[in-house]
Amino acid sequence: MKQLYQGDIVLLPLKEEPKGLKFSKLKEDLVVAEGEITGHRHILKVKEGRYGADLEIARDENGFYLKINSGKAELF
Repeated sequence: MKQLYQGDIVLLPLKEEPKGLKFSKLKEDLVVAEGEITGHRHILKVKEGRYGADLEIARDENGFYLKINSGKAELF
């Protein structure tokens, strides 16, 4: 499993979706974390292409889960 990092955020691809998650459509940018000391934000930006992005998101005690059905998302 390849881990990706963006500052103090870790991105992990999953082979299986955890049971019991309820996904909802992500239609706008989302702040996924905010720095405690500097106050900087890690923002998941919805990138709308020619036909728009189809993203779904869920959250539990372990963090966020993102499904990218089509289009793109970028973490800043």
